[in-house]
Amino acid sequence: MSFSRWWYIPCLFLLSLAATVPSLAADAPAKPAPLRIIVFGAHPDDAEFKAGGIAAKWAQQGHQVKLVSVT
Repeated sequence: MSFSRWWYIPCLFLLSLAATVPSLAADAPAKPAPLRIIVFGAHPDDAEFKAGGIAAKWAQQGHQVKLVSVT
């Protein structure tokens, strides 16, 4: 079959076309601004006991975290 030996021509065309397309990483959206998170507790240490672990994780990710005691 004469068609079977011409299969590489469309492949080369597609590869050359793909090389001209700009990188998708350059079009990635900008990193969102950090969140401002407030955790309220009714008694002293309530906010720390109930949400201390997740608050530390949020702070490590760059968010602004405040723990408030409303006594």
